[in-house]
Amino acid sequence: MILIPRSKAYAADYEFDNENSKIIGNGWEIDYSVFGDIKLTISSLDGLKEWCYTKADDPAFEPAIEDFRTFPIVTIEITDDSISPVYLDGRIGSGISTLTDVIYPSTSKWEGKYVTLDGIVYSADGKELIFYPLGRSTETITLPDAVDNINSYTFRQNNVIKKLICNNIKLVGWWAFSNSSIEEFECNTLKNVGMDGFGYAQKLKKVTINNYDDSVIDLQPGAFEECKLLEEFPYKASVMNGVFSNCSSLESFTMLDNATKIEVMTFFGCSSFTEFNVPALVETVGGSAFEGCTNLKKITFNSTTPPTIYEDTFRNCPSDIEISVPKGSEEAYIAAFLEATGEDYTDNIIPTGRVKYALYVNGEQFYSDKLTIQCGEGTAVFNPELNTLTLTNAEITKGVNKYAYGACINSGIKDLTIEVFGYNKIANEAYTGDWDDIDGISTAEGCNVTITGSGVLDITQVNSAAYIGLGTWVNVDGGDFIIEDGTLITDKSITVNRNFIVKDGGTCSSKASVRSNSAGTIKVSGRGSLTASFINMGVPVMDEDEISKRDMKVILEGGELILSKGIFFSDASPDDDPRGYIQLIRGTIEIKSKASEGSKIADCPAEHIEIDPSFELTVEDFLKGEVNKSTHVWSDWVYYSDDYHKRTCPGDGTDLHPGHMEAKYHIWDKGSVIKEATVDEDGEKLYTCSVCGATKTEKIPSSATPTPTASPSQEPTPSQEPTSSPSAVPTSEATPSTVPTESPSPSSAPTESPSTEPTSTPDPATQMGKDGTAVGEGASLEAAEKAITSMTTDDDPAGSVFNVLQAKAAKVTKNSIKVSWKKPAGAVKFVVYANKCGKGIKPVKITEVTGTNFTLKKLDGKALKKGTYYKFLIVSVDKDNKVISTSKVVHAATSGGKVGNVKKITTKAKKDKVSLKAKKSFKLKAKQVAKSKKMKVKKHRVLKYETTDPAVATVNAKGVIKAVAKGNCLVYVYSQDGVCKKIKVTVK
Repeated sequence: MILIPRSKAYAADYEFDNENSKIIGNGWEIDYSVFGDIKLTISSLDGLKEWCYTKADDPAFEPAIEDFRTFPIVTIEITDDSISPVYLDGRIGSGISTLTDVIYPSTSKWEGKYVTLDGIVYSADGKELIFYPLGRSTETITLPDAVDNINSYTFRQNNVIKKLICNNIKLVGWWAFSNSSIEEFECNTLKNVGMDGFGYAQKLKKVTINNYDDSVIDLQPGAFEECKLLEEFPYKASVMNGVFSNCSSLESFTMLDNATKIEVMTFFGCSSFTEFNVPALVETVGGSAFEGCTNLKKITFNSTTPPTIYEDTFRNCPSDIEISVPKGSEEAYIAAFLEATGEDYTDNIIPTGRVKYALYVNGEQFYSDKLTIQCGEGTAVFNPELNTLTLTNAEITKGVNKYAYGACINSGIKDLTIEVFGYNKIANEAYTGDWDDIDGISTAEGCNVTITGSGVLDITQVNSAAYIGLGTWVNVDGGDFIIEDGTLITDKSITVNRNFIVKDGGTCSSKASVRSNSAGTIKVSGRGSLTASFINMGVPVMDEDEISKRDMKVILEGGELILSKGIFFSDASPDDDPRGYIQLIRGTIEIKSKASEGSKIADCPAEHIEIDPSFELTVEDFLKGEVNKSTHVWSDWVYYSDDYHKRTCPGDGTDLHPGHMEAKYHIWDKGSVIKEATVDEDGEKLYTCSVCGATKTEKIPSSATPTPTASPSQEPTPSQEPTSSPSAVPTSEATPSTVPTESPSPSSAPTESPSTEPTSTPDPATQMGKDGTAVGEGASLEAAEKAITSMTTDDDPAGSVFNVLQAKAAKVTKNSIKVSWKKPAGAVKFVVYANKCGKGIKPVKITEVTGTNFTLKKLDGKALKKGTYYKFLIVSVDKDNKVISTSKVVHAATSGGKVGNVKKITTKAKKDKVSLKAKKSFKLKAKQVAKSKKMKVKKHRVLKYETTDPAVATVNAKGVIKAVAKGNCLVYVYSQDGVCKKIKVTVK
């Protein structure tokens, strides 16, 4: 860039000489006497500066060019030879789109230094392009081979240029192509692009370096900022801040291996990025570096030490972004992201090599090393090679918000098959009946789901049974829901984006509506069966231009369609261009009740209804609102074989007539024990088909060989050592029977396994912890349980600590409380104790779990009461049945009453940090804030404080931190329900 010394003030003053058709300024004038050839003459250096240079110390000063930028100036002539071309850059004609020629004086100052060729200025040796008039009409410009440097501003605001070929260019100057219309830049070599060199060149699609030699290109700030059509830059480059900011079509970029920093806003708004690799040497990822990368699915960090990141580094990136980190560094990255953003990225951060799948069941995600999720007494198993989810007697009670909607089964997989075996149930434990409750099955935009298998999927206590493919966008491909086998039962609606098909042996029974959008089809075929309240075609679309695509169809080409009300297209079918169609080809249709007087069973035109002659109903029947049935009159379902039941239509007196007999799999209930197993004798369990009443029995093996039991009548007993069997994982219900046992009672003799051999340790019932307490680290589980179940107050037991487990009430409803906690190193299981709050009420053992949360729904077989406080204690246990840590007592209230829980804790510590010199102190003055001003937090325990290292700093019961010795530690402030504030303490 050429700098002009500012030794005096310049004012853009000028006057009009109408007689001579001139505008006269200080050292410059515009002659408009010749129409079509308006000339600007600059006669002095002061005139040049007044024309196009901004006064440095006066931001309000505007050069004269600002007033005449749209004036049709064709020629600029320099008449004063004191104006050396060294003062010239693209600003002299910046934005003057009519300028075609520049004339310079022929003096010695120009000779040997600069040359003009047809009004274009070059350096004398031809290596630098100094100035190019904007008014030239050439769209494709080829520079002479000698040119290796394009000067600053040269093609700025040039709205004619589309392609530039410059074979040997090395440097593109500052703002050289900014705001221009260039689409393609082609060269053989490129070393440097100056600040905003191509900034805001929003039509630039391609940069081609034909003879690229793998050398590094220096990209200055904003070099390609706002180049929205640029799809790739496949060259090695060092990048500075904002280089590719808002390059929304750029799909990828590879950083240099030796890069140590990703600057501020480098990839801001790169919404086409899907993956990005951060080199191992990067120590800082700047603010907004990836902000707005809305399709960034995965980012890989290669350093075991997390780089510094900022609150907005990944702002507005997908909430489910996968953050891949070196194995063993997960906790460090979780802590780094939490500190920077205040958000928990635990579910996003996974070790390199571990594959995360876009599928959640029961609130958990599938990974390559976690393909089975326990669901009550059943399982959900994912096969990533086949994209198949197999549900076997699964009880799915939890949901998660992903892919824009929440669901108990939430899929981002394009084509997911769900196999059902046995009886499977989805019933959200957090269901409230509100419109924003989560769904049973939901998918990301454009994803499809197919149900198959011989079992049943029963969906209740959700907002919608299924919400497939987002449900509303006509112009989105995909969003099909197909039931080709198995049975789906629900009392909720089903909404699909595109097509809903029930075929082969599939059955769908809904007490609510079935809905598809205005480009969809609902079809029943084969032996399929669809029962619903009504069909609603044409979920409203957002774009009225999509009306032409509204070809909604309901097709029956086999099986049965049973509706309570009718088929409706009105929501998306304009009166002047109705689009609904009905085709009855074969099968059975029944509409159980008449439509109301004056209404129709189907609201599409008569010419859009096609009925095969085999049906005993007419188009008029639909339009009059009559009850309609086909020729088939089916019998009740009856036993057919060990696997099937059947129903028949006796119209011709035989079951064998084609289409007059249907068979479907039995739907077995959960079964009931009709004979208990003993040590010496097998038991028996009876199952009944809920459709035809058929029965079958199953043997319950004798208990001579200890096996896990699911009998609800048995109390849980401690195992000799934890089991890795999936069936031993307890469910989230507060049912003791979900904890498998090694033997019928605690007094049973140990097995011959070496792992259960007696040791020389003290009596487990009296073995205390390292701190001398029954619940402290190292105490036996037996000693801890005896002490906890003997507690007659709501106080914390001696030896319990907060910071290890950090137990808290994670979620409460009117009849449930979910408690969660951290997992300390070495923990193999957690024992949960709970009861109502109150003196004299002792905690009781509820269950043992291997996960880090538990939802209490019942106590002593009775549902929890609304607006009532309950207390919890969590004990973490190692493989030797020794206590690792015991939580503080968590006191939490169910919702629906006049009492509530804590929302947050505030302190006087700025940014949750305290820095002290030794022997100095600081009072936190902590306060707790209730979740609702209408709810009272009944006091069971005041705010408590805890330090992680009393050798560095102590904290007393009033929240006064006292510095002891140089170092760092954490001080926790926690409420009775586990809400906490973490204060970082530094002692200098």
